[in-house]
Amino acid sequence: MGHEKKANYYAMTDTESIRVFRDRSWGFMVMDPPREGLSKPFREWLVRNGPINLAYVSCDPATLARDSGILVKGGYTLKELTMYDFYPQTAHIESLALFGRS
Repeated sequence: MGHEKKANYYAMTDTESIRVFRDRSWGFMVMDPPREGLSKPFREWLVRNGPINLAYVSCDPATLARDSGILVKGGYTLKELTMYDFYPQTAHIESLALFGRS
């Protein structure tokens, strides 16, 4: 044993999480925002205080592109991007973007 990892799940808005977790540090975070993407305050918080590794689940390529650009300018690197066509013959695309920083 001795190599146990702890995972926590918090279902809250991004602005709530800024308030609740402002003094904590994270090694990894999974984000699954609504179609509108991440809020401006949360994007700014991530650039300043975000974890080393992020997984961003998105249902809108446009907001993912906007948020990704801000994260990259803020010091993150896009490590991997995978697109999923869960709804064939529709315009809906799901994606998973993995970010990291040193």
